[in-house]
Amino acid sequence: MDEMTPRERVETTCRFKEPDRVPIDFGGLISTILDAGPYGYRALAEHLGVTDYEKPAVAYILNSVANIDERIYQRLHSDFRHVFPPNAEGPITVHEDGTMTVVHGIRFKPLGNWYNPFDFPLGNATTIEDIQNYGKWANPNDPYYLEGTEETLRHLKEDTDWSVYALCGYWGMLGHAYAFVAGFDKFLSDMIVNPEFYHAMMEHILDLNVQWIENYWGKLGDYPDVILIGDDMGAQDGPFMPPRMFQEFVKPYMGKLIKTIKKNSKAKLKLHSCGSVYQLIPDLIDIGVDILNPIQPLAKDMAPAKLKKEFGRDIVLHGGIDEQRMLAFGTKEEVIEGTKEYLKILAPGGGYIAAASHNIEPETAPEVAVAMYDTCYEFGRYPIPQ
Repeated sequence: MDEMTPRERVETTCRFKEPDRVPIDFGGLISTILDAGPYGYRALAEHLGVTDYEKPAVAYILNSVANIDERIYQRLHSDFRHVFPPNAEGPITVHEDGTMTVVHGIRFKPLGNWYNPFDFPLGNATTIEDIQNYGKWANPNDPYYLEGTEETLRHLKEDTDWSVYALCGYWGMLGHAYAFVAGFDKFLSDMIVNPEFYHAMMEHILDLNVQWIENYWGKLGDYPDVILIGDDMGAQDGPFMPPRMFQEFVKPYMGKLIKTIKKNSKAKLKLHSCGSVYQLIPDLIDIGVDILNPIQPLAKDMAPAKLKKEFGRDIVLHGGIDEQRMLAFGTKEEVIEGTKEYLKILAPGGGYIAAASHNIEPETAPEVAVAMYDTCYEFGRYPIPQ
């Protein structure tokens, strides 16, 4: 087979056909290596001989690096180039104690190498008036939130062959936005103890997000090949809620969000949802999710063979190479062999994008991370050896 461009490679696998090789994703918000200097991204760069990289620009949601060095992208064979809306988190106010306030008045505090949400401004809210009177909701029509990416998106689409992967940041979250402003426990408990408030809150967040999407992707929607939204719905042992509750309390809102994105762009819609979401996958397919990430193979019911057999012709699987145990604790040789086994299961027939099953932790040995990506590149050529 002739060599494909990265964009052709991704488009082919998203049609559930086999390209020349498995597309590889490194970078972005949830398929990268975290920054925790001198570990993580910085150690990886040094290991690869890239010593003059820019100071990492960190997205505070996950400590993900927004400005991956192009030499690292290419060395790890990534078919994607990621575009962060630069103002999606802000304006960011950093306080004297190291805490910060971001979009919607969401508060973060440093916790080791991590930033955790805390001090939830609507944590005690119980009425619709509390939602309406909260003065820190961001204005999705403010030009500030639309600045900074048009040139980058246009350049990547028109002047390169990379697959253009765009992120929505907080404007692509519903349950997480609720949890960040009110607390995760409240997001879940309100479904039961105060459903009227819950639905009013979700409607309000959805309305803000829809306005931003119509402004942003209504203008720029021709450029991305993939658009990412994110709402974690799974723990290690199962979803946060049974399917019937997901169908009542989350699915309608997520469906409207996805419909709005697809109305404004032809890009494939990728959902990031951690953990064991097996029971929810039929509903995700129903509302238009094209690509599911991160496919954590050690979570309950998320075995790659099971997912490939049941859903491998209906939704593209993205990730799936174990980060919880294999990459974190395995030797280079174990990672090479383990990655081959995952590719044997997930890659045949297309419908697969190779990546770790979440962000690679900072303490992961750089040579192990590089071995995973090199194996995907070398072993991932079709037909996949069995």
